[in-house]
Formats: sequence, C-alpha cells, structure tokens
Amino acid sequence: MKKITLTLLFHILVFQLFTLAQTDNPTGNIPTGTWRMHLTYYNAQSIAESEERVYVASANGLFFYEKAAQNLGTLSKIDGLSDIAFSEIAYHKALKTLVIAYQDGNIDLVKEDAIINVRSIRNARFENKQINHILLNGNLAYLSMPFGVVVLDLQRNEVRETYANIGANGTENQVFASTVAKDSLFLATEQGLLVSALAPTTNRLDFRNWRNLHTPQKSSIRNITSRNASVFVGINGNDIFEYNNGIFRSLNIQKGKNYFDLNNSNGSVVICSDNQVSILKSDNSIQNLSNAKIVRPRQGFLDSNNKVWLADQALGLVTDNNGIFENFFPSGTYSPQSFKLFYFEQKIICLSGGYNDSYFPKNNLFGFYVFENGVWTNYNSLDKVSGSTVIPALRDLTDVTYNALEDKVLFTSFQDGVLEWSLKANRFSTISSANSPLRSNRLTACKIDQVGDLWLAVHGVRLGEPSIYRRSRSGAWQPFNFNTFASTNPLEIITDEAENFWVRQSPDLGGGILVFDQKNRSRTLTTEPQQGRLNNINVRTLAKDKQDNIWVGTDAGLRVIFDAASVLDRSNIESSVVVFESRELLRNEKVTVIKVDGGNRKWIGTEKGIWLFSADGSALVSRFTAENSPLLSNQIIDIEIHEQTGEVFIATDKGLVSYRGTASEADNTFSTVRVFPNPVPPNFSGIVTIDGLANNASVKITDVSGKLVYQTTANGGTATWNGADYNNQRARTGVYYVFSTNADGSESFATKFVWIE
Repeated sequence: MKKITLTLLFHILVFQLFTLAQTDNPTGNIPTGTWRMHLTYYNAQSIAESEERVYVASANGLFFYEKAAQNLGTLSKIDGLSDIAFSEIAYHKALKTLVIAYQDGNIDLVKEDAIINVRSIRNARFENKQINHILLNGNLAYLSMPFGVVVLDLQRNEVRETYANIGANGTENQVFASTVAKDSLFLATEQGLLVSALAPTTNRLDFRNWRNLHTPQKSSIRNITSRNASVFVGINGNDIFEYNNGIFRSLNIQKGKNYFDLNNSNGSVVICSDNQVSILKSDNSIQNLSNAKIVRPRQGFLDSNNKVWLADQALGLVTDNNGIFENFFPSGTYSPQSFKLFYFEQKIICLSGGYNDSYFPKNNLFGFYVFENGVWTNYNSLDKVSGSTVIPALRDLTDVTYNALEDKVLFTSFQDGVLEWSLKANRFSTISSANSPLRSNRLTACKIDQVGDLWLAVHGVRLGEPSIYRRSRSGAWQPFNFNTFASTNPLEIITDEAENFWVRQSPDLGGGILVFDQKNRSRTLTTEPQQGRLNNINVRTLAKDKQDNIWVGTDAGLRVIFDAASVLDRSNIESSVVVFESRELLRNEKVTVIKVDGGNRKWIGTEKGIWLFSADGSALVSRFTAENSPLLSNQIIDIEIHEQTGEVFIATDKGLVSYRGTASEADNTFSTVRVFPNPVPPNFSGIVTIDGLANNASVKITDVSGKLVYQTTANGGTATWNGADYNNQRARTGVYYVFSTNADGSESFATKFVWIE
C-alpha cells in the first residue's frame, strides 16, 4: 500500500482546485481590480510584420497574430500604450521595435524591454499632426506629416530633424508617403512628387534642395514605393507609374482606382486599391487577387514564403498563410462610437446612435452591440461583411429597455420610432407613427414598468402635444400631455419605488425634471426654492439609489432628492448638497452620468474622468482618469454595471472600456458563492474576490487552525481581500476558510480556498 503524505494531499487539493477554477469561469470574466478594452478591430488600416507576429491596427484597436501558434492577442493602454487612436504602424526587425503612430502625432516605440513614448510631434506647434505614413530606412523612421517630414532616430528614441515648408517657395506641403531609391528620398505630396539627395552634405531643411518631378499628373499622388532603382507612384483616379532614369511609364494596373498603399516586400510590389489587390512581381508580371475575403484592402505585404498578409477595412487581418484566404480579428464593438449602455440578463448592450449637442440626428446606422460571456455580437443594417447580424435600418438608437415578462428588448430611435427584438424567436419588428398613435418618430427614452407596459418619450413636440406615451401589454395606447414647455423635450425616464416617473428634460431647451404618476399628478423640479432648488437647470443625468433617493447630476455638480417616492405628496421639495471633506462634492463640475453599484456606491462620470464615492458621497473610494489608468478618455458619456460580476462598463468619446469593481448586486441568500482566483497562484499581487454573497454580508477569513486573518463587510454581494492580515503580513501557503452570514443572521455560508506563496 502506498503512503500518501500530507504534502502530497495538499498538492492533490491544489490540483483539484486549479482544475475547478479552470472550468468554473466560462463567462470570460476578468479579475477584480483589472481593466478590459472593448475596441473595434475589424476595420483594419495598417499592418506590420515582426519575426513572430503580424501586427494590425484599426482606428482604435491594435492586435497581433502569432504566426507559430496561430492565435490572436491585443495591445492597448492596459499594456502600457499611450493611446488607442491609431494612425500607422511599422516594425523595424533589426532593432526589434514596433513603431506606433497615433492620430495626434504621439508615438510609442514598443521594444523588447520597454515602451518608450515620444511626444515631440504631439507637443509641436503644428495644428494637424496625424502621421500619414512610416518609412523605415537604416535606423531612421521617416514620418510623412501634414506639414512635411519628421525624421525619428529609433536608436536614440528622439526626433533628429524636421523638413517643414518644403513646398513651392517655402510653403507648407502635406506629405502622404515616402520612399528611398538611388540614395534619394522621394515624397508623395499634395504639390506633386518631390525628391532630394540623402547625401550628408545636402540640407534637406531648405526647400530649395527639393526638386519637383514632372509627373503625368501633379495632383492626387498619395502612395509611392521603390524596388531597386525604380520608384512606383500611385496617382488616384489614374494609374500606377514606374519612374526610372527620368522617365515615367504607365503600368496599366487597376486604372482609375484610388490607391491606398504600395509596398515593396520580398521583391514584389503589393498594391492595395478600393477593393482589389495586385502584385507586381519581380519579373514585372502582374497577379490580381480575387477573393471574397478581400473587401476593402488598405495595406499589405508578402512574407518570405510569398504568403499574402492584408489589413482589410471590412475583415481585419486577411491572409492565405494556411493555403486559403482567411480573416481574423478579436471580438469587439462594430464602431468606437458609444452613446448608451444597458444591462439585462447578464448581458451588456451598447448603442452607437443618438443625437448631437444641438439635438440634431447623426444619421447613425451602426446599431447596437451585445456583450455576453466575454464576446461581442454586433447588430446593424449597414455592413454584413464583418460578421454582424442584420437588423431593420433604424437610425440613431437612443435608449433601450428590457421586458422580462415577454423576453423582449426594445430600442428607441431618434428618427424611426421603436425597434422591438423578440429574443426567443430572434425576430425584429418596428413601431412608428405609420403603425401606431405616435405623432412623431423622434424618440429619446423608453422604460418598462412593473406590469410590463412600455413608456416612450417623444422629443421636440409642440406645446399641448403629448410628449409621453404608454403602450400596455394588450396593445392599448395612452398619451400624456403636461401642457408645459418644460415637458416638451424629454430625454430620460427613471422610476422610484412608488412608480413615479422622473423625466429629465433637455439641457438648453428648458431643462429641469418632470415628475408624474399614472393618476395624472405631476410637477416640475427646477432651481426655484421649494420646487427642487437644483444647483443648475441643465440636468445631465438621474440615478435612483438603493434607499430610493434620486441623485441629480447637472452642469454645476450634484444634488440629492431624498425620499423620492413622496415627491408628489410634498409641497416643498428642496434638493440636498452632497458634502465631501467639508465642502460641496464636485461643485461646478459638469456631471454627465451617475451609476449606483451593488454596494450603493456612486460611480460619477464627468468631463474630467470618473469618481467612485461611498454610498452617501462622504468618502472617495477611487479616482480614474486617462492619465492614471487605462481609461480611454476623460470625457465620460455613460456608465453601466454588470450586476452579477460588478464589472463597470465605461463609454467615452474614444470608445468603450471596463473595470471589474468590488461590488455586485445581491439578495439575502448565498446562492452562487465563488472565491477566485482559487488557488491563489505564487507571487499573486491582485485581489482575492468572494462574490455571490448575501447582501452586505459579514465575511471572516481564517487559517486552517481557526485563527482570524481578516474580516470585512461585502459591497452588495462581493467582498475582497488583498492577502494581508491585520499586521500587514502576507498570507502563507495553506488552506483558508471563508465564513459569512447575512445581515440578520438568518443565512450563513462557509467555503475554502488555497493560497500558494
């Protein structure tokens, strides 16, 4: 009989727990306290090859394809990049450096051991700083700019020189691309094709040392490359020309097209136009590629095995590396545009539509995106080639609500009425003024009440016309007319515990808050005494917390209206100031969104980032900005929280990002308790999370001897531990027990996990 030691038993337990941890998280969740990017990857625009990877950049996403493993990965601010608004990328194989150029002129140099940020162009005096093209020559990168050429030394990580005002008579001249041939630098510019010697004795800063070649056409030269002594020039709407020994020769390749990229790779010139790829081979024969996977090619190259790699604006990375053309891109949103976020049934919905600051339509057909189990599914009517699901063409979606009784999701549109999505049948239908009593299709908000009736807000109605409609589950319609100017431009609907409706009115079009019930009682809350006494009439957001208080965000900060359910019964309504560190919280800050998490804490978005405050606003829990975190921008548009996991989704003007918070929704039971990570791996520096707890439960952690190591109270249904005891000593290897009871002691729970040093 074999002897099993305690050490062996321990390692068996660790293995079992590790196996359980691997299979217990099928939802694609991220660890507590970490970030996740939700970017747009399919619309690829730039491509670069290293020894092991192919890098692909879209307008706001950067991913790579591991050639050996044939899998995808991403790079973002989470990994240390400076931004996500990409312009061009290139890879220097000798220096093992990925050059990333952003739309504002900022540059990251991703090296083997560091990411080096070069801000010289970003901080320069020029107005337009977007880098149009990157040419690598020697240890230098020639950056084609709207004002000329910037030469970047990739060894010294600094700008060496700038060729500005090199147009006719020293005028500013936009450069679109560059190439080197016969020891000369050629530039495709808005004033034609320029050339200057690369000899060290030539002063290229002087416009007089640049010669304008007599091309077949001066305008519309956008792309050039070289092979041996020849320069190849793409003239949009004309043809590809070869220049050698002072002579231009038409190649009759894709005539009349718009050329997006010419690239000499592996002895062949790869030409990307509107919807076609051609390869000019070393023997000057031409191969035109035709494949359903090649839709909108923007850049491409041939590798050492003559395999094709393309950045396609419709299908991401396209390659025939495995013998047939395939496309690859990570899961992401269809568009970087985010307008509204909504949670239901363990899903997050993001709407891309909306209206502008003047309440005019955007004519946006990007639809909506659904996040579930770590994957995005896109729904729109605009483009079927990116794997999106086709929906009716409703423009500018503004709001979304869920009818649990009928298992339907309903969307409002700022131009086309209502989109109704029956989940079980996966069928879409529409409601508009053509098939309902609605007098306008310009809808801004929707809400399902407790009995399943649908409430709709209509924007921009005339005085005396209904601005709110109710459609009952039986199909009956009821209009609501409040006959006040303050009710003609509603934007948002929320309800309190008494089912009073709180309707936020358009800032700059009257503003304030309309409150009404189904008994036709109503009142308007403004800045007037006893009528709300808001700090500003321009109300940007409303949120009901777990004590039935309404938090109001305005152009001048915050106010709270306590006991919301009684608002129509009281003659005197005075909002309250929120005090933080003996002064008014966020005074004079423009508050764009407020969201309440499972611990009743307040996530507050502004134009300067995000604050997380305690339930009453008296304590600051966290502060996130684009400068101190992976937050994409300080301009916060909306916030939504995944109720089960506590993951906080943040919509900005540059895209969508999420952060796994330390609070989640809970009831009074311990139905789905999990400890993760479990086991806690060696050198772990994160947070151990216990979720699925009863609401605000008491939590105690002990070692195997029963000694109390740590205790806390859950935020909603989530508790966390940083691994340190009361003496700030790190946990030692072993089994730890978790004991928890709910607030009234009627329910309890115990579990265990393993910590490995």
